[in-house]
Amino acid sequence: MEKPDLRQGKTERAVRRWVRRFHTRPPKSVNYSSGRWQVVDVDGHVYVFSAFYDSRPNLDWPHVRIIGVAEYDVRIYKLCCLLWYSSRRRPDVAEITVTEVGGKYIPRSQPMLGQYIFSCRASGNGTDPPDYVSLVAPRAAKLSNLLAIEVPKPAREVAEFGLCAKTLYGTQDAFRLVEWLEAHRTWGVGEVNFYAAASVDNVTDAVLRSYAPFVRYRRASGPLAENSDAARRLGMSAAINDCMYRNLYRYRYVLCTDVDELIVPASPHRSYTEMLAAADAAATRSNAVVHSYYFRNTYFFLDFAPTEKKPFYMLTQRFLYAAVFTCQLGPFHGAIAVLSVTRCCCRCRCRRCRRGHRCAGGVRQYR
Repeated sequence: MEKPDLRQGKTERAVRRWVRRFHTRPPKSVNYSSGRWQVVDVDGHVYVFSAFYDSRPNLDWPHVRIIGVAEYDVRIYKLCCLLWYSSRRRPDVAEITVTEVGGKYIPRSQPMLGQYIFSCRASGNGTDPPDYVSLVAPRAAKLSNLLAIEVPKPAREVAEFGLCAKTLYGTQDAFRLVEWLEAHRTWGVGEVNFYAAASVDNVTDAVLRSYAPFVRYRRASGPLAENSDAARRLGMSAAINDCMYRNLYRYRYVLCTDVDELIVPASPHRSYTEMLAAADAAATRSNAVVHSYYFRNTYFFLDFAPTEKKPFYMLTQRFLYAAVFTCQLGPFHGAIAVLSVTRCCCRCRCRRCRRGHRCAGGVRQYR
């Protein structure tokens, strides 16, 4: 079947006529692909994971954000949202805008798929959010998806730092996981969010559950049932974005890392609060407006022999050989430069060292 080619603006009117003509109601059954992922009935591959009502004060109008995975040319389908309200019989119709939020991958026997957030404008002034949303294409044969819309509520107590980790798969080293969790708790993280696939081993599952309520633990999978690296990667952006929208008003800052990564405050800073205070002070001196932070990465390869005689379960205290020398990261021991490319301690991407310039923190990645 040929893909619809409709002009901008005609799509929404076509779907509205279709809704009125067929007296469209919410679907009684939903087509699932894997886990919570639902399939959108189009002539291609479109999968949706979760939906959130976004009515932040800085927005001109409330929007519904839908986290999904789709073919790289998903815009050609001219998808629309059907917004279902408990107070109305017919759904409201709104065209979507597509935002790319992750990499593209080619799974087995599938075209190239990308990671997206689909946004559609909601009617009203924010006091009457829709209950459910379905994605539909013009001339669609039937509705195959129905997502409950989560409405984030302002929290009574806001944690300064919350962490959204990438999806966990397979067997994890329990000692490394505990060290990773305790390090983040020491640096000031108030809550850690994990999304774990069904393949996670029982020991990892027990460790994460034992850390409740510090750890919020959910089961999640990728959009495809196949067991491939591409299929796993396609679900990682969805997990992080789901976490950030779900905790929209619960954290002041959100950290996004993996279990083999540590954002380490640089000496003399001993917490994320001190680290960001130093970064903000530097930004103030340069009259910069800061919306987010990123940190330079340094690899600590586990193929190198450990340098310190510490307990076997203390990974960060034993493996100090680094691929690139960045800066003295505390409260851990300083990195040892073996494959030194540069001795700069700059937070920016630069070729020469600046005398007196100190970095606020950096990423240690253990592989």
